[in-house]
Amino acid sequence: MLPSLFIDIVAFIFGACIGSFLNVCIYRIPEGLSIVYPGSRCPRCETIIPFYDNIPIISYLLLAGKCRTCHLPIALRYPFVELLGGLFGLASVHTFGPTVQAGVVFVFIATLIVVTFIDLDHRIIPDRISLPGNSVFFSGGLCPSCHCLASPRHRHCCRRGDSFRRGLDLSSHHRKGGHGRR
Repeated sequence: MLPSLFIDIVAFIFGACIGSFLNVCIYRIPEGLSIVYPGSRCPRCETIIPFYDNIPIISYLLLAGKCRTCHLPIALRYPFVELLGGLFGLASVHTFGPTVQAGVVFVFIATLIVVTFIDLDHRIIPDRISLPGNSVFFSGGLCPSCHCLASPRHRHCCRRGDSFRRGLDLSSHHRKGGHGRR
């Protein structure tokens, strides 16, 4: 078994790297741009950022929060989202261990981070995120047979999810004059 500290470090670094990608998604999805091409660039001078200046959190600190080329400040949001990614990666592994469940939870949290920052900036939640996200995460999270990601330690989550789902059914029943479909 791997030492706990090593797993924690890997989870944080992995989460921070995903956080860096989330920044790309937050910036490009509302603009209708590709999240794959071109590579990362300065938001001011649009110079392509080389790999050695694109290390999550560390590059921002080493460059004092400025672009190497134009020397204009880069928003604090970029390392903040990377830090959030790292912390939530770490929290997922602490909660579920280094398992598939941790990965699923982390993907859900990462999706929420993207949605939150796009909504703060543009007051929209793009369909490219919400439609697949709603169907996948909502149905998976509220499925009474999911056994809360197959972890006996977290079965209480399913009971809460099932209660939430039943509450939705009940509110639908009341909204429709007592004749809602079950």
